Amino acid sequence: MMDKKHYFNRRYLVIFFVTVFSVLIPVFAINFIYDPGDIYLQKMLKAKYMQDYVKLLTSSSTGVITFGNERAVKGALAQKAGDFDTVICGSSHVMPLGRVMVHQFAKSFPGRSLNLGVSGGALEDIMIFSHMILHNPHRPKALVIEISPWSLKWGMDVRYMVYQEHLYGMFKDLGIKPPGAVEPYWLQLLTNAVNFEYFSQSVKSLCSAPFKVIPDNPLKEYGEVGKFDFDKGYKSVVTLNDGSHVYSSSYIEQLNTKKDYIGNINYKLDGEDYDEAAVSVFEKMVDLVKKEKIEVYFLLAPYNPMFFKLADVSSVDRLTRVERRIRKISQENNIKVFGSYDPKANGLVEDDFFDVMHAKPAGLNKIDFSR
Repeated sequence: MMDKKHYFNRRYLVIFFVTVFSVLIPVFAINFIYDPGDIYLQKMLKAKYMQDYVKLLTSSSTGVITFGNERAVKGALAQKAGDFDTVICGSSHVMPLGRVMVHQFAKSFPGRSLNLGVSGGALEDIMIFSHMILHNPHRPKALVIEISPWSLKWGMDVRYMVYQEHLYGMFKDLGIKPPGAVEPYWLQLLTNAVNFEYFSQSVKSLCSAPFKVIPDNPLKEYGEVGKFDFDKGYKSVVTLNDGSHVYSSSYIEQLNTKKDYIGNINYKLDGEDYDEAAVSVFEKMVDLVKKEKIEVYFLLAPYNPMFFKLADVSSVDRLTRVERRIRKISQENNIKVFGSYDPKANGLVEDDFFDVMHAKPAGLNKIDFSR
């Protein structure tokens, strides 16, 4: 006869697992179907239209409402990098940078430019897009690499894994073994599928009207947009024909609050300042790009003066130390550096920023891009 204690323990265990799975399964299903980041079902549905979108985008006279997974779009654009004179890669700090919105840049970098900046862009992203550029049948003349305070160490963002094979391709080109073991991408996708933060975004998609889970043709709602104020944004998020990014006006309004300043004040400013092993790989990658007759430039995107007023002294000091290290790398590799984390260096003021670390096109226009 089963012991009563064991019976109740098993009963409560069954109840526990039934309860957990009754919550997780709906969360998983809604995240997979509504998929606000375009990494599950929506990515699969939109993938077959990606080349058509890129064709629509690059042939437009202004730009098109943003479509699909951000890195998937930039990856598709990177396959055409050889058609451009200058390519820009880095984080969201430089997503507005290009000849369309930043005239100072256009003066110093004539010809067509392509912006491959992505949200949270990390060292892995820089290596991935550099690999794509080097494996184009034609090459751009110049590569501008934006180096964020977190760009000289590994694992600062996992979204690069959508193009993980290109990262391994770059390591192979460099003759270097990838550092450490990386959690498989499928496992990260599975974990994210039961993430409640992602779930909250999925519910917003579910509640938005109209929203069709499986649209007849995702591109039928995407047309060329007209003129608008880049600093104030557009009614929707827009990708311009050079790959640069325009926020929606509602998002800009949300960003421009002191609450957001404080919430993102230490974004990715934890851990060590930089990893010397990562720096070594980065320098080897830069050297490989230069050997392919591509000019390389570094860009340090300025932080809002509010950062220096509200952030901890340790965070401010970190920016100083990282910038010092980047400038040393540039000197040792004979590379020109544009900008500075310090807004005073280029005369930027609070009104030149969307938030604590994203300069408006007008702010980026104050940077001296003389070559």
